[in-house]
Amino acid sequence: MHALVIGATGMLSTATLWMNSHGWQVTSISRTHEKAQKLHALSDFPDRLRTLVLDWNATDTVLENIELAVEQSGPIHKLVLWMHREVAETIPKILCHIDQLNQENWALYHVKGSRASRPGQNWTPLLPKGCRYHDIILGFKQENGISRWLSNREISEGVIQAIQCGHERTIVGQVEPWNQRPS
Repeated sequence: MHALVIGATGMLSTATLWMNSHGWQVTSISRTHEKAQKLHALSDFPDRLRTLVLDWNATDTVLENIELAVEQSGPIHKLVLWMHREVAETIPKILCHIDQLNQENWALYHVKGSRASRPGQNWTPLLPKGCRYHDIILGFKQENGISRWLSNREISEGVIQAIQCGHERTIVGQVEPWNQRPS
């Protein structure tokens, strides 16, 4: 099984390594060499982890590298995606490209910030026919009356739970009360 993780080396690094340690061939796309090298060094199964450093704005290069990853590791069964909103126009192109390369259904786990929990703020890309969509919304934690954002580990644990459960929507942490989220 092949998983593609975009935005894999920061808050999703634990989830990326979890998939890798559970037998997945993992291709990770990140924006910095240092974080990609660190992720690869942390893997217990580096032969099953391919790290790519790409500019998300260079859509053609991203698509070419996804195609090469499929040639080397087989069709993509899961895509875990964390991309900044400013490159949102790249997402439908990536999804269509993966769908064209696959001959079977696959799953998208779309990781989003807390604002996606607000009415009218949750954006879902146009989905190709073979894609099962899973929304993962990141919230915050309240402890002893103090709010804080989720740690990278908590985010990864929430993504792992979403993958294991397969629910259409997973909220990691809490998103209410909205006025008590950290500043």
